[in-house]
Amino acid sequence: MSPRLVRGVLAVYPRSIRERYGDEVADMLVHSPRPARDLADVAWCALSDRLSQRPETMTMAEARSRTFTLATIMAAPVVFGAALLVALSAVIMVFNNVDPGAGYQTVAIASAAMLVPVALLALWWGRRMGRTRLIAAPGLVVPLALAAAVTLVWTVPSIPMAGESLGESLLATIPATATWCLGLMGLITVRAKLREGGRLMAVLVTAFGGLMVLELSTIANVLSVLDAHAAPRKDALWWYPATISGYDPGLVFGTNDMLHDAVGVLPAVLTLCTVFSLSLIDAADWAGNRAPDVAFAQNPV
Repeated sequence: MSPRLVRGVLAVYPRSIRERYGDEVADMLVHSPRPARDLADVAWCALSDRLSQRPETMTMAEARSRTFTLATIMAAPVVFGAALLVALSAVIMVFNNVDPGAGYQTVAIASAAMLVPVALLALWWGRRMGRTRLIAAPGLVVPLALAAAVTLVWTVPSIPMAGESLGESLLATIPATATWCLGLMGLITVRAKLREGGRLMAVLVTAFGGLMVLELSTIANVLSVLDAHAAPRKDALWWYPATISGYDPGLVFGTNDMLHDAVGVLPAVLTLCTVFSLSLIDAADWAGNRAPDVAFAQNPV
């Protein structure tokens, strides 16, 4: 039986039971002559123990607090997108009044620069939440919540943050958000291992890995909305820099304005979500601010 599958089932148990009997249950599953049946039995017992255990319970007040935290995390992409739209509108208004004849590339680069103050907002917000909010399994919960929120927002018809193709179907958005979510969860897992060897190495790998996650999600995004004629595949590694910087290297790399028109600000919003997630998890780790494994209590407080 796969060790990863065994660890997944054991993770369902309350912490106290897992620490006391986890090794025995794992050994039983690994050497079981009926792995499928025993795995189902163990999973059912783990779920029953999780729901019935009283020493590690969460009051209804704590449950409401956790629900509010999750809702706040899922609202973050909407806040980032709205902030970007306000910034972009302000830039366009300034150019219309000060320099109406400014070229497309100039306006695009100036608009892209507005990502910096919004990124600082995401950094501050993430660090604040990481220090003040209890989040169980943030490396799993935060990427999943953000990816779900972005997918929902980008599938709303006529959403102004989407490009021409996004917003029309789930098939246009899911490849980008799913790639981003899985990549970020993998990066967070690697980062947790590297922290044991020193903070500097963890920071460097996190920065590089974050860029790679955004590269891959943008590639998945473009592949889902543009054909090879509109976005030559040989330029795939340039798609993220082009969309995030506002500089369209059409004459150099063979792409064109379709790239920006098709993907909209989704790469920018995923960039902000990456900054938010990593800063939140970093702050939570260093503050020791992680919620314990708990079950819901029936009595309200």
